[in-house]
Amino acid sequence: MSTVRPTKEPYTRPSALQSTRRRIRIDRALRRAQGGNSEAFGTFYDLTHAAVYDYLFFRTDDEKIAHGLLAATYLSALKRIKEIRPVGVTAEVWIMQIARETATARLHDSFGLAIVAYGTEREHKIQAMKQLDSAHQECLVLWAFLGFGVGDISAILGVPLNNVTTMLESALQMVDNLLRL
Repeated sequence: MSTVRPTKEPYTRPSALQSTRRRIRIDRALRRAQGGNSEAFGTFYDLTHAAVYDYLFFRTDDEKIAHGLLAATYLSALKRIKEIRPVGVTAEVWIMQIARETATARLHDSFGLAIVAYGTEREHKIQAMKQLDSAHQECLVLWAFLGFGVGDISAILGVPLNNVTTMLESALQMVDNLLRL
């Protein structure tokens, strides 16, 4: 089990078919791990840790802290492996919820979100994003950088779907306005 730094290439969303196949593999691995298969938990980790680490790195902007939170996230997941996930919540959303809880508990949201930038245009957008409040930043990171859909973001953040949609729309508008200044 090794961790990776956030990718230097801009995130490209996978096709719907690729996303579905990936989620099925993740859900199957978690179900096997819930049944006591320790190798399946390793597979679950391998399939999810890069996105979880990226999220934690975005929250902290510090590799060591993100690595520590990553370890704490999967330790918590291992302890909670027998929990029954709410209906409609995928395994990937479940682990992101745990990552968010872990980061919030450990950091008390004092770090806010930081985004790694590559390329001039991307850097300008990221600088604009850093001017947003933490709730809007978090929505944008989950949506734009990690590729989660609005429904998944709603489940991860524990807020109603309509609120996520509104936050994303307003965050995108605020970033657009800041870039025009």
